[in-house]
Amino acid sequence: MTGGDMGAVLALVRRAATVDPENPGTAEAAFDALMTPEIPPLYRFIRARVSSDQVAEDLLQETLLGAWRQLGSFDGRSRFATWLLAIAKYRVIDWQRREARQRPQQAGSLDDDETGLAATLAAPDTGGDPATRLETSLDLGRKLKELGPDDRLLLRLVFDFGFDYQEAGRVLDIPVGTVKSRMYRLRRQLRAGLSDDESNERRAGR
Repeated sequence: MTGGDMGAVLALVRRAATVDPENPGTAEAAFDALMTPEIPPLYRFIRARVSSDQVAEDLLQETLLGAWRQLGSFDGRSRFATWLLAIAKYRVIDWQRREARQRPQQAGSLDDDETGLAATLAAPDTGGDPATRLETSLDLGRKLKELGPDDRLLLRLVFDFGFDYQEAGRVLDIPVGTVKSRMYRLRRQLRAGLSDDESNERRAGR
């Protein structure tokens, strides 16, 4: 984000956070301008972590309300999208904890839809061959399901949302050095899994 872009965001934040009793619509309009471009990726982020559209919509509304109440804390040191995703992350975690307490047998059913992330991870290594890309994507999807939810979230932040390591660290509340080491480990782990599969197929004569 350029300095000019951040300056415009901060101006909108200040306008949205300051309610003029004589013209209260000004703050609401500024908040709408801030949130309109952020809502679609924010919803996708939440929906990928919960069990239904209705839950995602409810948590999106909670996130927007939280953002409205916390606007004064945004200081421009991170992207506005990063700041919003951090709020959404805690809403999702709270929901997951409630679900785990109420239905512990279903706790492992979260984060099942990794199709898009697997396709993104597969693309650089498969060239333009659709069949190879699909096969690699399916293999990666199986490997992703073996990872913990925090590892899958880190991969999603970096590859689906385009966050750099520093921004991903802010969302996950971990140092950037930890992000780098985890990404290095995850890349090796996923590639090693694919290499093992390919070796097994060769030994089987496929």
